[in-house]
Amino acid sequence: SPQTFTWTREGFIEGMKRLGYEEGKNVQFDIKVAEGDREKAKEIAKGFVEKKVDLICTLGTIPSLVALEATKEIPIVYSIVGEPKNTGIIESWVSSGKNITGVSMKIPTEKQLEMIQKGITKVKRLGILYCTSTPQAIVIAEEAKQAAKKLGMTPYPCSLHSDHLDRLPSVTETLANGVDVIYIPTDPILATKKNLIKIIEVSFRLKVPIIVVNDDAVELGALMALHCDFREIGRQAAPMAIKILNGMKPMDIPSQMPLGHRLTVNLKTAKRLGISLNPHFLSRAHRVIE
Repeated sequence: SPQTFTWTREGFIEGMKRLGYEEGKNVQFDIKVAEGDREKAKEIAKGFVEKKVDLICTLGTIPSLVALEATKEIPIVYSIVGEPKNTGIIESWVSSGKNITGVSMKIPTEKQLEMIQKGITKVKRLGILYCTSTPQAIVIAEEAKQAAKKLGMTPYPCSLHSDHLDRLPSVTETLANGVDVIYIPTDPILATKKNLIKIIEVSFRLKVPIIVVNDDAVELGALMALHCDFREIGRQAAPMAIKILNGMKPMDIPSQMPLGHRLTVNLKTAKRLGISLNPHFLSRAHRVIE
């Protein structure tokens, strides 16, 4: 969702200002939007390198990888990255091993699946729906498979390539017929509004809840999400940027996961699916859509 990028960007700028770095006074922000286009992202990164900027802040997995391709010298701070280690952005959470550090949007997959079990009783068969065109979706889907087994659920992974999205409703229907819930990991392709609507329509028809990792999908009709606060992870990245501007190397600053977790639940969807969520579980939600 473009909105999540806006929130994170605004959070980063707010965080910088709180720490004394204010636009027009002692810092200049050159904001460029790649609009999901890798080639455009490459041109933007190339332009930043030619301008010899002091720091590049990247929002998203592809922009972060593109920036790393463009420069090995200019420091980079990333955000809105679902899986920084297994997509090659960092070598480890302790040290990236290169000119980058940042804040992931990643909430541990096991915590998300534990949330499902706390919210919905008797979940034994976990459907995992993802697109194989996005590296972070593949990695987190594999994590979900292992976490499901650990938590006593049987995983049913189901994937398709972005070239076959016309089959998304039928693939979702086939999966829904054999599982108790469907979990969608961090997946920029399936997370687009038009694709989510197709998935949620099947969910409503077959009475199988969809569990996601971002709150805007819950607004569309997914049942729930345990997610980060995008504005907050932007703020969280600001101190890292300032440490770098003050002379620290990115590889000496450990990458971080979100400090805060948010639970969003769609009560209208629960009622539509005939699911009774226990009051104690609902009391833990930061936001309930009624």
